[in-house]
Parts: sequence; structure tokens; C-alpha cells
Amino acid sequence: MGTIRALMESLTYRTTRVDGTTTTLAAATLPNGFVVAVGMSACVSPENFNAELGIDLAVSDAKRKAHDELWKLEGYALIKVLDQPKASGGADWQARMLPEAQE
Repeated sequence: MGTIRALMESLTYRTTRVDGTTTTLAAATLPNGFVVAVGMSACVSPENFNAELGIDLAVSDAKRKAHDELWKLEGYALIKVLDQPKASGGADWQARMLPEAQE
């Protein structure tokens, strides 16, 4: 299973309705408590408000945003690792790969 898929499956969603409105919020949270994304849904007319539908839509929005955000965060983490000088002479990974590729 890929890293992003595993992270997506580990997310929990906490939802709340903003008092006095038709707005529902959903926070996508990693097991360590880090909030990756917040989704939202709202209804124009209070007469048409459906709490269950509001939760479903807010969670859907949070999932989509969390997926995009996790790709960014994992990409950033990867580039940080790849850019670190290694103990073997301090050469970066690209400089080490060129001689290996020529062999």
C-alpha cells in the first residue's frame, strides 16, 4: 500500500456545525493529532438544511483537500531527505548517482 493511501486511511474526521448557521466543518486529522485539512459545506436556505448531508459533504471536501495536502507534505519531506548531504564525503545524492550510473 502506498504512503498516501495509508495516511488517508489513518485520517479521522471531526465534524461540527457552526452555531446559528447552515455551515458544517470537518477536520481531517492524522493519528498524531495534526490537522491536515478542513472541509466545509453550507446550505443557502435554513429550511433546506440537512445535518447528515452537511456532514457528508464537509467530510468529502476535507478528504479531497487532505489528499492534495498530504501529497505536498510528503513531497516536501522527501525533498528534504534527498537534499541532505550524506556522511560519505558530503556529496549530494545526484553527485553520487552520476559515477554509479556510468559504471
